[in-house]
Amino acid sequence: MKSYFLALALVTTIGIGCVPSEDNNFDFVGTELARTRVDDLAKTMDLVASERQFAVKEFQDRVRSGLSRWTKNASEKIKQVEFSLDSKFEPFLKETGETAVLREMDSMNFIDSDSHYFQEMAWLSQIVNRLDKSSVNSAELLRLCAGDYKPTNETADAWKELFSKLNPDLKPEDAEKLSRAFLIFDWITRSTELLADVDHSNSDLKSIRLNDRESLPAAGVPGTGYQRFPSQALLLGRGDYVDRAKLFMQGLRIKELDSVMLSVVKEGSAAPIPWAVAVSIGGEFYLFDTKLGLPIPGEELGSFATLSMIQKKPELLTNLNLSVEESIEENTKYWLQPDDLKKLVGLLYVPPEAAARRFKILESQLVGDLFLPYSISITEVINRLPKVDGINYELWDIGIKTHQFRQAVSEGLENVSNNEVQDKLKWYHRQEGYVIEFPRYRTARVRHFQGSFQTEKVKTKHSAIESLEALSFTDQVIDSLSTDTLLQQKLGILSEDRANKNEFDMKLQGIKGHMELVRRDTGAFLSQVHFDNGSFGAARNWAGIAPARDEEGKWTGVLGYLGSRAAESQKDYDVAIADYRRNPKAQQAQGNIIRSRLLQQAIKKVYGKIDAEAPKEN
Repeated sequence: MKSYFLALALVTTIGIGCVPSEDNNFDFVGTELARTRVDDLAKTMDLVASERQFAVKEFQDRVRSGLSRWTKNASEKIKQVEFSLDSKFEPFLKETGETAVLREMDSMNFIDSDSHYFQEMAWLSQIVNRLDKSSVNSAELLRLCAGDYKPTNETADAWKELFSKLNPDLKPEDAEKLSRAFLIFDWITRSTELLADVDHSNSDLKSIRLNDRESLPAAGVPGTGYQRFPSQALLLGRGDYVDRAKLFMQGLRIKELDSVMLSVVKEGSAAPIPWAVAVSIGGEFYLFDTKLGLPIPGEELGSFATLSMIQKKPELLTNLNLSVEESIEENTKYWLQPDDLKKLVGLLYVPPEAAARRFKILESQLVGDLFLPYSISITEVINRLPKVDGINYELWDIGIKTHQFRQAVSEGLENVSNNEVQDKLKWYHRQEGYVIEFPRYRTARVRHFQGSFQTEKVKTKHSAIESLEALSFTDQVIDSLSTDTLLQQKLGILSEDRANKNEFDMKLQGIKGHMELVRRDTGAFLSQVHFDNGSFGAARNWAGIAPARDEEGKWTGVLGYLGSRAAESQKDYDVAIADYRRNPKAQQAQGNIIRSRLLQQAIKKVYGKIDAEAPKEN
């Protein structure tokens, strides 16, 4: 195993998979230098939104150089766009000035880490803008709760109509907003393997630290919520409940919905404990629990709880406890109880980039399809939020901590001569490095984000399904890498790499290890893609097939959930109910069991009894 990780470290160091660009449209040399600043900006934004994925360093260089030329040629009027750094950021600037992103808050200089923010916004916009075109059958539980609702036609209005039936007191425009929030939340829940919280209470932090900086994130010590940029959580398909919350809140922002992370202030706690994402709709906060993987249920079957509702009826929280019949695990209570909610704070998730001068100026120049809400006015958001007695709104520092942590990891990876540091970074090679080294893997993921599911009659590019199937390497294909020069070339091994036999063998060994990890992941992603495409039978099949490739159980939670959701959507209710309860130790187990409870109640509402035979769909 040690030699495997050494191979992975060497692969990362010498840049395996950094294949030459296949697209000359973004060749920023020669005549490109004479183009206008408008072309520089448009081409860079097209690059960000493109499905084509380059080697990470190449992508960062292209984005930064394109925007640097645009900045250099920008008019004085553009450069003088009104800007002042929000005062809520000032305490963090004093404490964390060593962090690269914070040093550039007041400048027009774009930096390498900006590429993560660009990709996050591009990918999330591609995802959230297609969700309301999905079938309401993907939310079979809610369809049943609405009295076996059947849309008059499968359009975006079907979701608004469904949520109006579930919430008859809501204005139609607010029902539509709630449906949009649900669709984003639901996609993130079924597309992100939920990871456990990080607990440092019994850790030997010295054995984990990558440097001597005081704060744990800046020292490279992994922690809940700050280990991954949202773009990384999307790409990897894995994250903890705070990662899910960050993705959800950014998706909401793209759809012009305000939210905060309601957090519990406990006596003796060093910081507020994030609880639920509170979405502002119609003067109320609707609560979504990313750890449960459920909107917190309201009083009526199929409704979602609001903060004011829970404050009046705290039993809505205790209803989330599991009964003995539902689970015999030791701790079956909901992870927060009514007494925990005596003191709350609303944390605003603002990535540092969103408060920086360069992104405000950039946003001011984007129009039409190029526009995305890169910039955030913290004051304006606070002014729009509901005024709730006893709740203050504060800036959440989780985005800054993510930058601190990723900067420490990047510095550690560059310090290849320090064996102790490299040993502490083994997790990176096993969990992330193999994805970075496979541009084709990332391209397949982006095709999924874009909703590219159908095969084209005139073949110009592959669909997400075809791309993922091509990455489902067999043992025979992996074994053939040593002799198959065409396959070697596709995976970034060049003829000059054969000059040094030892390095070449290490490179082969590292890529074979990567191929096994890529193959493991594709099963889970194929299940997700088919679900997104409304092919619930195929999603269910892949959820059953994929675990055989996943010896370490990396995708157990999301595959079990996807299989259950697919069975539910096919109206195979008895199987779905049983499957939701099948894995009581999954990170999302409590939410899954509660969903099975709600499904039973909905079936009884429609059919009069729980074991009624519903019409099956293929």
